[in-house]
Amino acid sequence: MSLMKRFNVHSIREAIRRLQLKHTDTFVEIGAGNGDGLAALFDMDKASSLTQSKMPQRVVLIEISEPFREKLHKLIEQANSDTAHIEIHSEDCVSMPYLNDNSVNKIFGFNLVYFLHPLDTYLQEMKRVLKPGGMVVFGCKFGSLPKEGETKEFVNTNRNEICAALSRQGFDVTMNKVVVDKENEMSNYIEIVGMKPFDVAEWERQNLVAVMESSQ
Repeated sequence: MSLMKRFNVHSIREAIRRLQLKHTDTFVEIGAGNGDGLAALFDMDKASSLTQSKMPQRVVLIEISEPFREKLHKLIEQANSDTAHIEIHSEDCVSMPYLNDNSVNKIFGFNLVYFLHPLDTYLQEMKRVLKPGGMVVFGCKFGSLPKEGETKEFVNTNRNEICAALSRQGFDVTMNKVVVDKENEMSNYIEIVGMKPFDVAEWERQNLVAVMESSQ
């Protein structure tokens, strides 16, 4: 295992933990790679009680690389748990017809956003499928990227421009540094979160539901 790969495993596990996923969620991972995020989900679910499972009820993995998809399938086959709720898609996430409008709770991508071009078009599709209050979360290691001009694949390498694109598409945006290991900077990363805001009517409905539940 390469040094960067080893540190990414720790970073992705922390990123998955920070998502605070629920069993009732629909969760999408874009650029699922060789399954570090999925493995973290399996481990998190094993650590939870049977009555408080943290494995989302629907897990959608998007990966355009066939070798990586094969690794994902193998990981699912080896899992000692029910995996009927996990699906793998090979299409570019610029279009996700298998996801309905306002149906997804969390979208996650680690070391992914650099490659989404044009970024605004991808974000429009993510906003379509997210529920109000749902979030897209990008984990980024800008310090490990190639220098500008060295490669054409890395398009979105400026954190402020990524945040600006999210804002243009109507997301509420936050950005912070996540310290995974104080002794190893390579494990740490920048977390960029875009939340799809509630419209006023939906916000009032959610508040009413919360009040009713708290009074029971």
